[in-house]
Amino acid sequence: MTSKNTNKKKKRPEWLEWLIALLVAFVIAIVTKTFFFEIYNIPSQSMEQTIIPGDYIFVNKWKYGARLPLTPFALPFAHSEIPLLGKQSYSEKWQLPYTRVPGFSSVERNDVVLFNYPLGDEPIDRRQNFIKRCVALAGDTLEIVNGQVLVNGELLEQPAGVQFDYNIITKGKRLDRDWMHEWKVSEGGPRRDLPNHFKYALPTVVVDSLRKQEYIHQINRANIDKGVIHSFENTFPKRPDDYPWNRDNFGPIIIPKEGDSLIINKKNSVLYEQIVDKYDRALEDSLSFEDKIKEVYVVQQDYYFLMGDNRHQSSDSRFWGFVPEDHIVGKASSILFSIKPGYKWYHKSAFETDRFLKGL
Repeated sequence: MTSKNTNKKKKRPEWLEWLIALLVAFVIAIVTKTFFFEIYNIPSQSMEQTIIPGDYIFVNKWKYGARLPLTPFALPFAHSEIPLLGKQSYSEKWQLPYTRVPGFSSVERNDVVLFNYPLGDEPIDRRQNFIKRCVALAGDTLEIVNGQVLVNGELLEQPAGVQFDYNIITKGKRLDRDWMHEWKVSEGGPRRDLPNHFKYALPTVVVDSLRKQEYIHQINRANIDKGVIHSFENTFPKRPDDYPWNRDNFGPIIIPKEGDSLIINKKNSVLYEQIVDKYDRALEDSLSFEDKIKEVYVVQQDYYFLMGDNRHQSSDSRFWGFVPEDHIVGKASSILFSIKPGYKWYHKSAFETDRFLKGL
């Protein structure tokens, strides 16, 4: 007679059950991170007041279509360096061509976008992550006039969180740290050369309120006039004799679009050299910029113009030019939570409760 146990499967050891569960969880996490979403911490002030240091941002990767890894042989969940060791976390020996799965929409104006820094030397997907607002799409004509962004000749709607530097003159009142805390101001300070003169980065809503304060004598935006070039500002394309642009008066410039035919000459070559020699080269290795002078060049991918909402305190397309399509990571859609600078998540009162699940 056959034993009852012969038809029963041998039970797996408990350690093997745990190992399988961990492997399944690991695979799910990798797939989710690659194709669906990822959470990023914001370290800089270039997007204040929209996004502040300490915010943890939900980045939607399926919105524009997920970009497949270009350096597939890498330590999971390590961007460019192995934590604590400081060693490179990926191999450059095997790199895949740029591929993006179909998404639900393309990048739109005023989207807050996560992308890889275009001027990095690492493989594209291992370059530093930046987050800015898209102000112009491929094919648009962009111009900045006294800090106002015009796209195709029309004024672009300015998001509520955008802020600029303002020169402030008071009637003897000192605008100190207590004042900054009261008005939720994080950047700026007194002018050392002039008493009662201050310079702070402020959103419009705060400026309107300050103008009603009795201690304010004067408050004006710290714009740079058209044609004025400062040595400390080196705006794209870094040839002021031909393109005397600054952060507040820039362009007009046409954002390159896939399929566009560019007639490259010695004057405009500085606008397109990066596209031909660096960005499109990843898609067509035979390109040589010197061979394209005085010739028609066909653009290989779409490009975008992105700016920080902290308009006078942001390194963005005004300083390093266009952002290629293959550098786009995803859309920053919301703030999951925010931790106050200098705090850890387990500290009492560490969370900024008013920023929990805040949309962008």
